[in-house]
Amino acid sequence: RLHRLPRDHSQYRALSELCTQVRNRLSRAGIVPLSILLGPLILSFLWCASRLDPANRNPAPGSSFIVTAEVDPDFAGAVRLVIPPQLQLDAQYPSVQKITLYRPVLQRFLNAWHQRQHEISTRSFFEQIQLSAVWQRYMDELEHFIKHGQLPPQYLHWRIISPLRSCLWMIQVRTDNDTGGLKLTLPVGDTVPPCERELISLPGPRGKSRQISAWMSKADNPRSPVRAIWAAVQQKPVARQPFWGPLAWLEPPPGTPPRWYHAIFAPWIVLYLLVYLPLFFITRAILRIP
Repeated sequence: RLHRLPRDHSQYRALSELCTQVRNRLSRAGIVPLSILLGPLILSFLWCASRLDPANRNPAPGSSFIVTAEVDPDFAGAVRLVIPPQLQLDAQYPSVQKITLYRPVLQRFLNAWHQRQHEISTRSFFEQIQLSAVWQRYMDELEHFIKHGQLPPQYLHWRIISPLRSCLWMIQVRTDNDTGGLKLTLPVGDTVPPCERELISLPGPRGKSRQISAWMSKADNPRSPVRAIWAAVQQKPVARQPFWGPLAWLEPPPGTPPRWYHAIFAPWIVLYLLVYLPLFFITRAILRIP
């Protein structure tokens, strides 16, 4: 046996060299199953930033939502918001609303100007010729727009407040003649799965469009009075959460760019090593790997 031979013996040295190679091979072989088991953890840690992006997190319980309905500009009926009794509707926004119809307003404006057409006769002969041509052209254009022009869609708004508990809340926007309407699911709290959001382009000041991230539902029928509804959460942006509380001191302070040591000693790397290395040596001891 090797331990019975003296250390300066040639046979001891030869066997020690062979045993050292076997021991190194066993150590390297022991890393393989651990890498297979713990290696995917690296991917999950790398994906944590995307899966826990503050922009994709569900709003906290008690958050308020602005619900918007896009309505056909020629629809004269009422639009109703139906919500569960646990949700609170802001008193400033009635549940039943109507849009402003602009075609009747333009028609009254056109009729009023037709009645004032006799005022041209009080002008001079040359002014009558010029004003009559311009007047008639403007009246024809306005009348054509009233009959065939495409008005922009109208929007109705509601503000609802969620209770202090996590849940998936179903809301509905419908008309009196449409019992189905459009339904929308609002996720509240971290204990419920998130729902897909969409980027919606809305008209902004000075002719510029702005984009918001909201939950949206569109009508299948293009002639539906309510074309689409969406809900955007009304809250302050959620601050980026640390990867793990005990290792939060390894992350850069909020509002400051990360430095080189933040990349080397990233919290997920430190946590991975804290889990991997002890488990590696414990497994070696259990398997009696020298």
